[in-house]
Formats: sequence, structure tokens, C-alpha cells
Amino acid sequence: ATIDSASIDHASFVRLSSVPSTPTELWLIARFQDPANYYRFGFDVEGNLVLSNVTAGEAPVLRNYFKSHGAQVAGMDLGIECSGTNISLFCNGRLIDTLTDSSNVSGTRVGLQCVSADVRFRDFRFRE
Repeated sequence: ATIDSASIDHASFVRLSSVPSTPTELWLIARFQDPANYYRFGFDVEGNLVLSNVTAGEAPVLRNYFKSHGAQVAGMDLGIECSGTNISLFCNGRLIDTLTDSSNVSGTRVGLQCVSADVRFRDFRFRE
């Protein structure tokens, strides 16, 4: 699910409240243009915290941060802030990385994505 932030420069944050024991994908979405073009920051099916740039439907990993172990994910806070070509990533309130990427700078939608599981997100917030 996505909502329009009305700006390409935006930030969004979420808490992962309830996470299943089975492997799943949990994503915070930024600069969503359409289903084939956006950034996603979160956990892949193997439990790795990654940033991907989905372009033309392909999702190459731009950065791989760490591997979680199931229940560790519940209660985590994730955040992504986009400003111009800069992308800043947050985990549990701490800045973990800032990078520059100019390949996907026109999307204005932000959102959440979960693949194949029942997950509860809490405290989703965004700002321009």
C-alpha cells in the first residue's frame, strides 16, 4: 500500500510490531513511481536488511547491512529519507547509511509492503 507524499523529497518511518516466524519480506517503500520503479528498504526473505532500487521490475540490492534472526525483527524501527539524490537510512533511530543514487528521483509515493505473511506495522509516519 502506498500514499502520495506530493514531493520527491520525503521521509517515512515505521515500527515492525508483529512478525511471523516463517521467512517473509518486509519493506518500507520510497519514491514509488509505479509497481516497477521505486526504492525499498527492509528485510528480504533470508532476513537480510537491504536497500534495493527496483527499476523496470528488477530489484538489485544497492546495500546489504546485516542478517536478522527471526524474532529480532519485531519491534525494530526502520526509516528512509530521500532528498535530491541523497538517501539516508535509519534502523532503531540511528542513521546507518547515506548514499547518492540518481536513477530513481521522480516518485512521490511512500508505503509499506509485505510479501506472503501476516505482519503488523505500527507508527507509520511520513513527512515532506
